[in-house]
Amino acid sequence: MSLPPRISVFLPCFFLLSSLFSFHTFANMPPALVKTAVIKANTEAQLVWRNGHLISRHNSMVASRMMGQITWLAEVGDEVNTGDILFKLDKKQAELALIKQEAELRKHEAQRTFLEQEVGRLKTLAAQNNTSKTLLEQRVAELQMIKAEIDAGQSLLAGLKLELDYTDLAAPFSGMVTERFSQIGQVVNQTDAVIRLVDTKHKDVKVKIPLKFWQNVKAGMLLQVQSALGNAKLKIRQAVPVGDNKARLMELLLDAESLSWPVGIAVDVAIPLSPLATPTANVKHAFLVPRDALVLRKGRTSVFVIDENNLALQVDVIETFGMEQNIAVIGELKIGQKVIVRGAERLRTGAAVQEIGGQEGLVKVRGHRS
Repeated sequence: MSLPPRISVFLPCFFLLSSLFSFHTFANMPPALVKTAVIKANTEAQLVWRNGHLISRHNSMVASRMMGQITWLAEVGDEVNTGDILFKLDKKQAELALIKQEAELRKHEAQRTFLEQEVGRLKTLAAQNNTSKTLLEQRVAELQMIKAEIDAGQSLLAGLKLELDYTDLAAPFSGMVTERFSQIGQVVNQTDAVIRLVDTKHKDVKVKIPLKFWQNVKAGMLLQVQSALGNAKLKIRQAVPVGDNKARLMELLLDAESLSWPVGIAVDVAIPLSPLATPTANVKHAFLVPRDALVLRKGRTSVFVIDENNLALQVDVIETFGMEQNIAVIGELKIGQKVIVRGAERLRTGAAVQEIGGQEGLVKVRGHRS
């Protein structure tokens, strides 16, 4: 749809005036208060930090082995050993079923005794030609059938005894009760989860790393691990060189039995970028900047530096590896150049900036949007 002639004539003028107004407003903005740091050369060990967490080697939701009403269960926080009772079910139904099956077996045993005696008598008579062979064969067949029923009954009896044992469910391993999914008096079905049991002694640090690093990690290698509770060096227990089709990540398990950290805590693991951690072409020319200098916007990673006119300049960078509060990046940067670490949230290229010594007085300047 075409615009009326008058509107078509005035539209270019409108956009020109709008642009001039925006430039005038931006040029007359007060300088943004920022805090800076100096870009340094990369002299650190070549490591990439990957997120992981502390896991238990045995972490199970223990389920009921049969249907029944819970009469007792362990409390959250209880520590148990292998074989200790975790929860109990009402035994009455299992006991009644066991009594009934034992009675059935006694009846079959009596029938077997009678048939064995009958077969013996008929064999004696058959040897004297005083009875028919058909009757003897019939009794022998009945004896075999009752023996088969006894075998099946004994198997059923063993299963009922096992179900009675399952009314007191024992811990499959030593650990701590961390969660209860049922309560006393509740009726649970077979396979219903009742208690969560976690082994708090046998622990691993689990971390996923890109498959391209698989040659850099071997079982027995010591890796640096950091968490909110401290630092440690742990030995690789297992390196599984198999990745999924989507993320292309493989799994590392580090032996963490020596740590007192709680299961589930987040950790960072330092992964070497090469088998001998020697410089590579790209990483060798990376620059060290504080982590706070990174600006992440709409899938773009960049930093803001200050030029000779005290104007902000946005520079795209590529992250490589980090250590403590710094991170190595690749980009069009210079050693000794000032990079903005505070106050870059709403900056854009060309914005005037003013350095401050500390965080006090740091403000966001209106109008500086990306």
